[in-house]
Amino acid sequence: MMLAVIFDFDGVIVNSEPLHWRAFVDVLRPMGLEVDYLTYLQRYVGCDDRDFYRLFFKDRGRSFDEQALPRMIEAKARAFERIVEQGVEAIDGAVELVTACAERWPVGLCSGALRRDIECILPRIGDGTLMQRFGAVVTADDVARSKPDPAGYLLAAERLGVAPGECVAIEDTPAGIASALGAGLKTLALTTTCPADALTDADRIVESLTQVDPNALAEWFE
Repeated sequence: MMLAVIFDFDGVIVNSEPLHWRAFVDVLRPMGLEVDYLTYLQRYVGCDDRDFYRLFFKDRGRSFDEQALPRMIEAKARAFERIVEQGVEAIDGAVELVTACAERWPVGLCSGALRRDIECILPRIGDGTLMQRFGAVVTADDVARSKPDPAGYLLAAERLGVAPGECVAIEDTPAGIASALGAGLKTLALTTTCPADALTDADRIVESLTQVDPNALAEWFE
């Protein structure tokens, strides 16, 4: 029985992964460091900002100063906000699907992004009221460990008042799918960020949210 739908944010609601990458580049470049977009997608997509920095510096064999982490997260957040001001696009079908699902089931958001990132973007897509559709919003600010750890999805289901096994997560990365499955949710994968062969742990894979509506979700998961 499916009673709730929980959406990831980056790559599911908005096409923001390139924007996050550009923001990280803006922070790293003054340090003489670089990460190309393909490497970002293959290695770091799905990480929250904390884990990105830790993993990035580890990959380069460099020590990382945890005391500098809040400053680096803040610098990236400011860079991201400047980039978003230039424009951001919703994923095809995302606004329509969130709106339609919210008329039928409780709807939540579970993201590794900062809450300020989400609040910066949501008023800019659709009619600006999409945030009001979500009965629960869980971000990197709410959990000590982000995806692939299941904590975010467990908290989102709890805030919606629904058992994890009665929720479907819509995700676009292996880390997100692992997080949802680890929490006991069913999973629908979207190939906006990763190819289908990287998402095979999901219960079902689609190429576009325009292929999905509440009736399809009910047929697939109820």
